[in-house]
Amino acid sequence: MQLLRTSIWALGIVLLILIGLYVHSLNFNGPEWLKDISLNVGTEVLSILLTVWLIDSVFKRNELNERERITNIAISQLRLPLRKHISMLLGMYKGALLSPPANPPLTLRDLFGPNYIAELTFFDFSKPAPILNIQPIDWFNYP
Repeated sequence: MQLLRTSIWALGIVLLILIGLYVHSLNFNGPEWLKDISLNVGTEVLSILLTVWLIDSVFKRNELNERERITNIAISQLRLPLRKHISMLLGMYKGALLSPPANPPLTLRDLFGPNYIAELTFFDFSKPAPILNIQPIDWFNYP
């Protein structure tokens, strides 16, 4: 990427020099060949700069799309374990409550509010865990 950026700067400087030569040959009645060559090469350098810029923008867009795709894959792989973990934390919160709350938490922000830590002080690991199994298990053995 650094090489591409350096190349664009170098081509830009060459283009400016060629434009300067062309303007110099127009203003000071320079030789005809200098005017023709500077105009011809300047046009070529300008088209090269435009092509490099367009290709670079396509590469950047593809890189952003690839990064977004990888991020979406990573988030989708985290969804199930995160859901199970939050379900376990919610179960711990429900197991720690002495009585059902008047307003149960509807969002994660409500769940992990200041009451969460205060209520977890009453949590008993010997109580049965929220699992649908033939034999009830306690929180110590909860998977």
